[in-house]
Amino acid sequence: MWSQYNAAGQLVNQTTYPEYSTRYSVMTGTTDPGPTSMVSGNVLVIWLSASTGNKTQTIPAPANTGNKITVTDGQGTAGTYTITVSSSGTILGSGIVNSINVNYASITLIDGPGGWSPA
Repeated sequence: MWSQYNAAGQLVNQTTYPEYSTRYSVMTGTTDPGPTSMVSGNVLVIWLSASTGNKTQTIPAPANTGNKITVTDGQGTAGTYTITVSSSGTILGSGIVNSINVNYASITLIDGPGGWSPA
């Protein structure tokens, strides 16, 4: 198990490695097309970019694999600069479940038969 803490020593995220086959950090900018590895296995995306402005994380179109993608605000700025998850396919509940607007929060989406759905 690994734990991630913010500068104030508060627990930000805690997970086990086997849960995510890919751990991906976004270090700069406000838009990210996602790694090619997002097409298979579970993916953890950590936004560490200190760039000002709202941020957009693109994920692949759903393929009904049952895989999950978790996007988290590791920088602690989503309360000011929202992180929005977008896909060329369907995100069920889009507009409600595909944005992070609380510092250090995260969202998890599962690739199911109707599209990406909240976990």
